[in-house]
Amino acid sequence: MLNMRSQATFKILFFILIQYSSFLICHNRYNYNDVILAQIRSKQSITPPSGKRGPQGNIGPRGFRGMKGETGATGATGATGATGSTGSTGSTGASGSTGSTGATGATGSTGSTGATGATGSTGAIGSTGATGATGATGPVARGDYAYIYDTTSSTITSNNNVAFNTNGHLSGITHTTSSSDITIATTGLYLINYTVQIASLELSASLFEISVNGTGDTATANHSAAGDTKSIWTGVMSLTAGDVIALKNISGTSISTTSYSSAPSVTITLIQIA
Repeated sequence: MLNMRSQATFKILFFILIQYSSFLICHNRYNYNDVILAQIRSKQSITPPSGKRGPQGNIGPRGFRGMKGETGATGATGATGATGSTGSTGSTGASGSTGSTGATGATGSTGSTGATGATGSTGAIGSTGATGATGATGPVARGDYAYIYDTTSSTITSNNNVAFNTNGHLSGITHTTSSSDITIATTGLYLINYTVQIASLELSASLFEISVNGTGDTATANHSAAGDTKSIWTGVMSLTAGDVIALKNISGTSISTTSYSSAPSVTITLIQIA
């Protein structure tokens, strides 16, 4: 095989030969065969004498294909191309073998309480339990009481007690008719009510209260404006056995009481409640 330099020389000589043949055919004036052949043999370039340029010759036949050149050096790596579109999902692979059981996770938070279930059937009656201890004695079911009243129309002077002429019902509590004193027999709490019917012509304000052993209890006072026909009070008092109570006029003036249609003019009721 020819080396690269020999191939180049051969191409030059072949080209010159073609040109020279065309020149002889067109002009037929010069004869350089011997010279050219000698130069071809010696691999020298030929420079013919300059003459009048003739017309362009016909294109010669295609030359022989040269030998394949040596592989050139590898070029620099080009820039990375844009990422292509995602391909379609491949078919699902076969299931792998079951892995070993993992560690038990932490206990989750307690869930909300479920709905109440249906009521179960009633169980059998149990045996009777032992009798319990006797409880403490309860309060007195019925204590002392008194209903005392006055049926007369009278005038009660200031700072004096009302006298009652009639005893209605008494139990434990004592009272002498036409007197003002009422004596307590049992210590305890008493529900007390008094009512005074005042004459309609009375132009002064009235004020009554209950006294205990001669001392008035202002918490029991009831004030009625001038022209009012009743003075009423209801409350609870703590009394001790032997206490003497009375209903007292503390108006600062005399008060006239009256009886309407045979109804009492003044009443007082005491009931022990504890």
